Amino acid sequence: MVRLGVGVIGVGGWGKHHARVYKDLERTGICKLIAVSDLDAETAKRIASIHKVEAYADNQGLLSRRDIQVVSICTPTATHQEVALEATDAGKHLLVEKPLADTVEKALSIVRAATRRRLRLSIGLIERYNQGLVKLKETIDAGRIGEARLATAQRISRWTPRPEDAGVIAESAIHDIDAIRYLFGEDPSSVYASSPNGMTKQVPETEAILDLTFESGRIAHIAASWLSSAGEQRKIRQLQVVGSRGTAILFYLPQIVWKVETPDILSPFVSTRGRPRYSKNPKQCVSVYSPEKWREPLREELADFLRSVLEPRESSVTVLDGVRALEVAEAARKSMERGSPVRIDYNQV
Repeated sequence: MVRLGVGVIGVGGWGKHHARVYKDLERTGICKLIAVSDLDAETAKRIASIHKVEAYADNQGLLSRRDIQVVSICTPTATHQEVALEATDAGKHLLVEKPLADTVEKALSIVRAATRRRLRLSIGLIERYNQGLVKLKETIDAGRIGEARLATAQRISRWTPRPEDAGVIAESAIHDIDAIRYLFGEDPSSVYASSPNGMTKQVPETEAILDLTFESGRIAHIAASWLSSAGEQRKIRQLQVVGSRGTAILFYLPQIVWKVETPDILSPFVSTRGRPRYSKNPKQCVSVYSPEKWREPLREELADFLRSVLEPRESSVTVLDGVRALEVAEAARKSMERGSPVRIDYNQV
């Protein structure tokens, strides 16, 4: 097997986990972590020393290395286009953390650049690699809850937004936008979004509600917030799909799926340690899936990306998936600005 040389650009936040996972994947023989870079030189040195790799305080030093074929881009969203185009100019296959860019126009420029250079491009929509979401999709497709009609999602955590962030819709709710597209097998036709704190050019929205409608008649509701208080309920991530003959509930963190037979059910929540705490009536709620072994979605995602470069093929999360999710997020922000529903116009990708 060819061993791919890997670099990680931006290791001050989520990127440090990319570096950790790539280092762990070295044991499979698929890759070798070569270097990391960060504009904060001390951060780059610290992460590099942990994994015994090279550190750079600029992207060009890392991108100029011939022994690096693929890169993860984990810089702030506002910089994604610039860094991604530098990577494609250097001939590197790339995984860009979600969202692909802070606007659809910039995202499409990255897609065009990668296509022109015949480079693999993947987008970090990590929940697609959650075993629970895959099992929920199988449950719906098998007709175990009848016809899926409604999806509701909650994604609540604590985060202090930076001016370079794209806001809670594009940074957080985008996971559920993508998950619902995946489960329903169709794109929403319109979106209505609102936020109690609104957004400005200086500070992005920190809370938002999205209501999606689909041509099939299905509907979806997403609640996202970065303002969770500390404590047991600091992080809540769950997705519920209501069908004509039952309801299925996914708890993202422990990767558990329940099927509910009747509507008056439970009040579950997931602790910060990822262990579910809940009350339920056994006659109403049946466990559909609980993994024998928890698998880290990021490891599954990065391994899939590396395999897509080697085989070659598109990643399980396609470029189209990344662009479509961003198009819905951008339409949601327009809806918030206008205070009315917005019809979603999709681009040719």
